[in-house]
Amino acid sequence: MDRAIAIDDEDLESKLTIDLQNVIDLTDDVPHAAARAATPRNDGESYLDNYIEGSYRLREGVVVELKNALDLKFSPAFLRIAKVVQKRDGQIVLRGSTYARARKMGGKVLRKLNEVCWIELIDCSDPQPWTVDINPSDILRIREMRTTNSPFPKHRYDEDDALWGKEWIEENGPLVCRYKYFEYYADLVTKPYKPREWALICVTEDEADAKYKETSDALVAQWRGGKVRGGSYVPHGGLGAELIDLDSDLDVDNVANPRRGQDDRVKLAYGQRYSAGDTFSGAGGASRGMTQAGAHLEFTIDHWNHAVASIKKNFPLAKNYDMEITDFITSKEAHHRVDMLHLSPPCQVWSPAHTVAGKNDDMNLAALYSCTHLIEKCRPRVFTLEQTFGILLDRFAPFFNLLIQGFTVHGYSIRWKVVNLATYGLPQFRKRLIIIGAGPGEKLPDFPKPTHSLQGTGGLKPFVTAKQATAPARSNSQRNNALNAKKLLPRVQVSWDPNTPIPRTITCSGGQNYHWMGRRDFTLLEYALLQGFPVQHQFSEPCVKKQIGNAFPPSVVRIIYDHLIKCLDKSDNVDRSTRIKETPVAGEGASNPFVISDGEDFAEIVRVARKPRQRAVSITLISDN
Repeated sequence: MDRAIAIDDEDLESKLTIDLQNVIDLTDDVPHAAARAATPRNDGESYLDNYIEGSYRLREGVVVELKNALDLKFSPAFLRIAKVVQKRDGQIVLRGSTYARARKMGGKVLRKLNEVCWIELIDCSDPQPWTVDINPSDILRIREMRTTNSPFPKHRYDEDDALWGKEWIEENGPLVCRYKYFEYYADLVTKPYKPREWALICVTEDEADAKYKETSDALVAQWRGGKVRGGSYVPHGGLGAELIDLDSDLDVDNVANPRRGQDDRVKLAYGQRYSAGDTFSGAGGASRGMTQAGAHLEFTIDHWNHAVASIKKNFPLAKNYDMEITDFITSKEAHHRVDMLHLSPPCQVWSPAHTVAGKNDDMNLAALYSCTHLIEKCRPRVFTLEQTFGILLDRFAPFFNLLIQGFTVHGYSIRWKVVNLATYGLPQFRKRLIIIGAGPGEKLPDFPKPTHSLQGTGGLKPFVTAKQATAPARSNSQRNNALNAKKLLPRVQVSWDPNTPIPRTITCSGGQNYHWMGRRDFTLLEYALLQGFPVQHQFSEPCVKKQIGNAFPPSVVRIIYDHLIKCLDKSDNVDRSTRIKETPVAGEGASNPFVISDGEDFAEIVRVARKPRQRAVSITLISDN
């Protein structure tokens, strides 16, 4: 790339990052508290059991429609009364939660008649529930609301109501709430208010009205045919923990189960783990991180031949699909129902530096919207998606909202935020949009807590430095000439402090990074380490630097998926300290029931790699730490 053009692109990306910072809080993460009340506390308040306004008796739990929508995001027009408040001066106000029609949500959920979303703003610095006060005179009418965890279109307006027509239903028919929308703020006191995280969460079994609720296990079974607690992968054809299946006549939670311990926790079979798939896998960054976290990699998909060659070298026991994502979706032979799924669709269209239409834009757009079909095909219990933060820019809002709708249409709960990956131990200030999703009947996990910070205070480690990250390369400097080849720069550059993260984000071309001495480029092995790859990961030539720059850093994926596995274990009530003893088949399985060590993984890779294949760059195995 021409250096002048590269600098212009970097300046443009910096400018657009600043533009995004004007509307989104991109500061490093802070721990969540609960919510703050939008209405300040008033010690002189008292609460009434009910209040009469005209012909309406107003009390806790009543839902009212407002004469005019509130001047808030999504224009909420409904309020569920939590308290009837009498202020010190005698004024009566109704305090409660707000709801907006689905059609006001920008396309994040289906725009269906009388479907509404519960809107809540979360102040991370205060534990009070977020509420809004209205005057009783602002009420237009009382409405019936059905709060349900059932999928659309269950529990909509009655068939007889349809005879009255759409306009009558909108004004008089029952409202149906299936989703809660949350925006998280550092605080709701200091202006400007800028969100730092978002979530669209399905109404839970506990929150749903008794008349309109289903059990969580029933929802899981309806969507994916059930789940195996503790993970659907069990080597050697062994039996895992019980399958939760809607078609079963047994109440599995109340049947004596030999795989349950004395405290009713589920014991695991030998080698039992959660199954995982990696789509748009590239050279295997996410695959590496998921397996390091303890998941069983069942399949990968990518169509770039160089990346496919790399991933086959690293994960020969997985099913590696060398095909377009649309071919995988339509293939009857490619059938995988996994517990966990990662998606990294192409991001060039949404990059802040992308200002001119490219020849692959239509293809990349199609890849982005294929995510909903991948979810429908694989039906994971949880999934992650990684993208450039540029898709959150206002000009891309319709595309992003449609992406989110592709998940909510299937009943998934979704959480998203822009994450500085340095806070998860990556030695670069790389900001990426990360989405976490949970299927019907599953609890949506939070984001894992940061592990690193600039100063390393509050129990966190200091940011990983370039020198620390590249230390394994110096230990292996005499091995693997292909990855350790040093290339001098055309002219000496300004040196920089290696006891900090690298100055720029690594891209497909390296991102204009160079060794801190200013005399040479980083070696390919150093680039891989700076991108969070363990030293044993292999890359097939050519285009190794591009493969590295495209990858979702494995060290970050490991932290995310370790957290997700813990969340699933908690939901499944799994006891990983014990397991059912089974004799493994010679040469198969793992020595640990839920973690495959890098040593075992690499040994299998070496065995398979002895077959004559395309030349691969091999790295000597050392510890990841």
